[in-house]
Amino acid sequence: MHYDVVRYVVGQTLRIISVPFIIAALALAFMSPESPWHVPIYSFAAPALIALVLGTLLCRVDQEEIEERIRDREAFASVGLGWLAIVLIGTLPYWLGGIFAGPGSDTSFSEVLQGFIYSFFESMAGFTTTGATVIESSSSPLCDESTPDCLASLPKMILLYRSTTQWLGGMGVIMLGLLIFSRTVGGGKSLARAELTGPTVSPTGITFQSTARILWAVFVAMTLIELVLLNYLTDLSFFDSVNISMTTIATGGMTPTDGGIGGYDSLALESILVFFMLVSGLNFAAIYLVAVKAQFSELKDEEMVYYAIIWVLSVLLASSFMVLWEKTPLSESLRDTIFTLTSIITSTGYSTADWGSWQLFPKLILLILMIVGATAGSTSGGLKVMRVTMLLKIARREIMTIVQPKRVVPIRVNGEVVDERRVSLALGMICAWILLCVVSILAISFAEPSIDLESAVSVIFSMLGNTGPAMGAYGPTYTYASMSEFGLIGSSILMWLGRLEILTVLILFNPRLWSKSN
Repeated sequence: MHYDVVRYVVGQTLRIISVPFIIAALALAFMSPESPWHVPIYSFAAPALIALVLGTLLCRVDQEEIEERIRDREAFASVGLGWLAIVLIGTLPYWLGGIFAGPGSDTSFSEVLQGFIYSFFESMAGFTTTGATVIESSSSPLCDESTPDCLASLPKMILLYRSTTQWLGGMGVIMLGLLIFSRTVGGGKSLARAELTGPTVSPTGITFQSTARILWAVFVAMTLIELVLLNYLTDLSFFDSVNISMTTIATGGMTPTDGGIGGYDSLALESILVFFMLVSGLNFAAIYLVAVKAQFSELKDEEMVYYAIIWVLSVLLASSFMVLWEKTPLSESLRDTIFTLTSIITSTGYSTADWGSWQLFPKLILLILMIVGATAGSTSGGLKVMRVTMLLKIARREIMTIVQPKRVVPIRVNGEVVDERRVSLALGMICAWILLCVVSILAISFAEPSIDLESAVSVIFSMLGNTGPAMGAYGPTYTYASMSEFGLIGSSILMWLGRLEILTVLILFNPRLWSKSN
């Protein structure tokens, strides 16, 4: 392990993340002059200074030959630790800014510690695009039970910060870093493979720096297009349009009000969000090739086809159940199921209906979609359609091998034979996911003795899939504030694991990774 390379990449990442904090501090100081002087300093200037100083100290290494010495192990370690460092810095605006009990507040040490855990959870939910929240009257000193809308009562700069964390986390802060310092630090392919969700990295440019630039250009363009549509075709304010457009493209799901998307009760809004959620669930490289290069053959990509089939089939089954058994009008059932199932399969987590109170059959569909997720190379969570279809093909191959032992049956995707190493990685990822789910369900049932089975299972699926809302006690109409400190820390770790595809984080616990002799 080349520790100086890891320190340098993590340090550069911290220096990059200090920039939006500085901008936020200046914006808060000039746009809200009526705010006390210490608010922008505690909320954003202090975290920016900490990130900048720590980043600069970590970057004080010999930069010569770093480009040649970064390998997969350094890339995976840098990404795993870099994300954790970013989340810890991102905790400070909530903790120091008074959203939760923090240092200097007139509270006990245990309440300050609980405030830090709340802040850490909120930061992790933001940067991992999970969208879960603990902000409510029982957890935040800025609102109480008489406050009609706790989120809307928070400072607008904090709400914008929450949305920005999801937007930055959507494409990945590491990918943003590739744009800025990939000429200084080599190994762009290794860093991209370590950070990007999904089993493959699809380069669209000549270099990985140009690929990162293209992917970010698509990401920004989609955000701006949605912002314009929301601002002019709906009744949303410009502020709400900015927040929702950022969290939609990032498939994050945080909203600036307690009522979520359902609180707006707008068919136009829901229609726009369904379209952009579905598109954000696609491989961003494929979006670029179709929209810019006019390579419409990408639409025949096997994973994209299966993604569409799963979505259509899920909507038909759930809406049919509601019409036949719950006697829900067809228009209402379609509106609820299309929006909800799109939100879940893309791991966005928006809600317009209390799907936590749905009957068993549509709930099972939601749980399956939490597991499957959307396509590789998108901002969504879950196992990804590619891995699930590959698993089915492996099962089919094993059955055929039993019938015809001498037959060689390769795994094919889009007509091309998949390398056995990729097959093994997919199996390893799925096995790790299943084992982690089992252990996590046992852990949360131990830490939360009163939790029911539905809540326990759905929380684990939601956290690992970066969905956000779960079912039961943690459904779309509730927050996670009632969860114990141990449960919040465990859930935060699961979000971290899910965002970085599990194996990237688990590698950090392998002692051989840190061996200086390798």
